[in-house]
Amino acid sequence: MPSSSSSEASDEAEDEPHACLSALSVDTDVGERPALLTTLPIDTLLLIASFLQDALSPCHLSALYRSCTTLQNALADALIALRRDHRQAERLCLRCGITVRGLVASRELKWYEKELGSADAPVLGLVLKSDVLTKLEVLWLNYNHLGDDGAIELALAVGSGSMPRLRKLELRHGEIGDAGLRALSHATCTGSGALKKLETLDLSENCIGDGGVCAFASALTTGALPRLSLLDLDDNEIGAAGVYALMAAAAHKKLSRLEWLNLRRNDFGREGAIVLARHCRRLLPSLRELWDVP
Repeated sequence: MPSSSSSEASDEAEDEPHACLSALSVDTDVGERPALLTTLPIDTLLLIASFLQDALSPCHLSALYRSCTTLQNALADALIALRRDHRQAERLCLRCGITVRGLVASRELKWYEKELGSADAPVLGLVLKSDVLTKLEVLWLNYNHLGDDGAIELALAVGSGSMPRLRKLELRHGEIGDAGLRALSHATCTGSGALKKLETLDLSENCIGDGGVCAFASALTTGALPRLSLLDLDDNEIGAAGVYALMAAAAHKKLSRLEWLNLRRNDFGREGAIVLARHCRRLLPSLRELWDVP
């Protein structure tokens, strides 16, 4: 069993970057701040830099870099990488009809039918992770070609705490499969969880099967998406196992706010239809509309 002194030392090491970040924002003499930071090891400085690497808002890391020569030597590569990411993010935004400045404080982002493909996924991830989007409530990514790669980048973004106010997520016709939905599901039930305010989730016209839906249902049983009221899974590849998994989540009273469920044009056949007919209304007390023709 580790000694209390080693435990305290470990805690202090973990807190060091956060303490230094706080020092940057405290109203002290500007000349004192670089002096504090220059006493830190390179690894700690790079860790601090990682907190400041926002592709849509590179000014914070740039300001840190300019504060003194020692920091310039330590952070040069990090700043070069951030500037590269910023240029890529700017190009993607312009391609989608908006400037980076236009994203600031945006509540709705309409990036549907923008011909975004899996090759755009890494840059899309940089954009969606930005603190600039903290007020975003509605995200439209319908009718693109993001695939699982795009869904995974989206999952990484929301899993990092991005877009905490998101209420509506539209991913219709996005070529998303089981791997993409698994990643999104995992992001909603790890740590503090993501998408806690999400009410509408449209995953229709994708290629999601039982594997993805079972992962999604498993996340629901842990308390993920507590405000979900509309779930659209129309035109996927969901079988009877996926229907059973959703009803199991409902049995745990984890879909108590769901008002609208669309499971049309799937592969669950007569078996899945019977399960829905027997249990759906009983287990989903708020349900107003059910589309369940396979």
